[in-house]
Parts: sequence; C-alpha cells; structure tokens
Amino acid sequence: PQIDYPKNDEEIYGKIANPTVHAALNQLRKVVNELLELYGRPEQIVIELARDLKNSRKAKDLIKKKNAENKKLNEEVDKIIQEYSEQYHTQIVKNKLNRDKIKLWLELGDDILSRKCIYTGEQINISKLFSDDVQIEHIVPYSKTLDDSMNNKTLSMKKANYYKGNRTPYEAFKDNKDGYNHEAILERAKQ
Repeated sequence: PQIDYPKNDEEIYGKIANPTVHAALNQLRKVVNELLELYGRPEQIVIELARDLKNSRKAKDLIKKKNAENKKLNEEVDKIIQEYSEQYHTQIVKNKLNRDKIKLWLELGDDILSRKCIYTGEQINISKLFSDDVQIEHIVPYSKTLDDSMNNKTLSMKKANYYKGNRTPYEAFKDNKDGYNHEAILERAKQ
C-alpha cells in the first residue's frame, strides 16, 4: 500500500480559516521550536495577545480576578445541575441554556424563597426552573438594542414573557392591567 506523507506544514498541522491567525500561529510555532532547541523544554509558556499588552498590571489583575470568579460560578452551576439530576433522577444537560438559566436564577436572590419572576412575583424553584413554564427573557427587547448579554436578561414565567412581547417592561406593564402591577415589578427588580 502507498503511504502519503505530509508534504508541508499545512498538511502536518492543519490550516485555520483566518489567514492572519494561521500565519501568527505558524510564526509562534517556529519561535517556540527555536526556543526549545536553544534552552530546552520550559515549565510553561504564557502568551499575551496584543490587545492585552496595553493593560496596566491593575487591569490585568482585575481581568484575572473576574476570570477566577467566572470559573467559580461555572463550577457552582455544574454542581447545582449534578445535584438536581441526582435528586430528581433526571439528566439535565450541561449546555449554555441550562447554565444561563441557573446563573440568572442565582441572581434573583441569595434566599431560594426570594427567587421570583420579576413580572408575576411567582416563585421559581429549581424544578420549575427546568420546566417549560420558565424562560430566559430579554428585559429590553433584543430587536431594539441587539444586546444579548446577561445584563439584559432575566428569568420570566412564559405567560409574562408572551404578554410583554417585543416591549420594554415599562411599555408592557405601566398601566397595571391584566393582573400585572408595574410598581410591584419595580420593587422586585430593585431587590
């Protein structure tokens, strides 16, 4: 049988679709290989992107702290998913949707009993969180802001989310009709 040996670096290491990144990684590989030849194997290699070089030590420390907080939160979220799955003999998938639901649920308050739908005041327990009754909702409609960040999201009962539709909370609930109380919504949001 004929064996096709790779003819060049691209066939050996693969090609990245972005030509700038591809070229930069190839240059990095060459530099690292040269350093290995000259000094031997290092304990670690730290790469700083050019956009991070302008940051001061304080800014870099802040980024590092935020990354550590995010890692801790993600570990807590995974633990909650695992405990829920074991307790209720079900399998909750560790995907972005479920992780975001838990993060938003934790944001609703330290006390489990205080975790309620901002719009209805209905308590959201862990079982309800993973049901079809609770949705992640854009506070200010995505179509108006293009803001898909967690800062523009909350948990909502499906019926309140549908009622709110493509409106801001003020536009949807200001008239205190159909059982929604705008003043109570504002109080829950402050908490």
